Amino acid sequence: MYHRDLRARRAGSLSLWVLATALAALPAVAAMPAQDAGGPKADTTVIEDYRRRLSELGPRDIAGHYALAQWCNEQKQYQLVIERTQYVLELDPRNVDARLLNTAALHKLGQQPVDSSAAGRSPGEIALGLITKQDIQRLRFLELLDFQPDDVPPALRESISVRFDRGVLTVFLDAMGDAPEFVGRANRQRFIALKPTQQVQVMRQYGDLAYQPKIRILNDPLVFRKFKPVAALIERGCATRDCHGGDTPAKPFGWRGHLLYPEQSLYTQFLILDRVAVGRDRLIDRDQPADSLILLYGLPPGAARRSHPGQIKPLYSQGTQDPNYRMVLEWIDLLRIPRPINGIRVEGYPEPPPPGSRLSANKEPSTRPSR
Repeated sequence: MYHRDLRARRAGSLSLWVLATALAALPAVAAMPAQDAGGPKADTTVIEDYRRRLSELGPRDIAGHYALAQWCNEQKQYQLVIERTQYVLELDPRNVDARLLNTAALHKLGQQPVDSSAAGRSPGEIALGLITKQDIQRLRFLELLDFQPDDVPPALRESISVRFDRGVLTVFLDAMGDAPEFVGRANRQRFIALKPTQQVQVMRQYGDLAYQPKIRILNDPLVFRKFKPVAALIERGCATRDCHGGDTPAKPFGWRGHLLYPEQSLYTQFLILDRVAVGRDRLIDRDQPADSLILLYGLPPGAARRSHPGQIKPLYSQGTQDPNYRMVLEWIDLLRIPRPINGIRVEGYPEPPPPGSRLSANKEPSTRPSR
């Protein structure tokens, strides 16, 4: 495959700037009056103990940061509980324990959990069940193809327009100071000389999601550019009112879209298709693209091991040689594997468990290399 990693992913993220930001905010917390800081006024010993415990944690130590949140709760320092649990939820949006502890601390302070999914959104976007523009940024970052070798054909080469927050490249290089690939002025300059697309690919490889909020991707990555004709094909063939469109779409998925929100519609529909499974088969099978139900269900009757449960006009009337079939297959083959965990909420379509999880319904381990 053309899409292979630059090198093996480092164990653990080096998002030290997150930790530094949290530590820098501590004096303000200590100076708060008791009713603002949450719970009894913390004495100097508690704050010093908190700082010490925090400094001993790695930036990706989810269990450690959650344990520190529990300790803060025992000290009745609810504002610190909120800070730590929010940090955990940034790393692991599906962490139920952290969310419950966060909600309990908010109630202790007389506050209500904020539904960030509704922030800055119009009633129309909410009513249609579309994801946010922030969610789109996260998807663009996560589904961006990995660092590519020079021999990749232009049609398969990733190219995006990027806007970095001021100083984020320097922060990344400083955080990577102990990695041989970034040691010395020559290596730092080599990174700075990369194209913005390549810089984002490297930062994701070494920092996971730590730098994503500091990066704005201004256009669709390749997989979403390729998804547009795929989505149009499925919408024409499957999103009628009698099938997967309308107010009461047929299971297992519904088509969510509106002309007023084309970007949110496209990315929301991508998430829905990527999350739906029928038994042990998936609409989009990243591990075995030809087994994807959006391919099998669209073939003429008897041409696939699994046919559409209803009588429909085939999407791929010429079978596996149909140009539309090839277009969809090639798009699925572009998708990153294993599926990135994005933590984005779509009502009615929970995120699948990670590959290899006991809850995962994978038919068999993937034989395709990660990319």
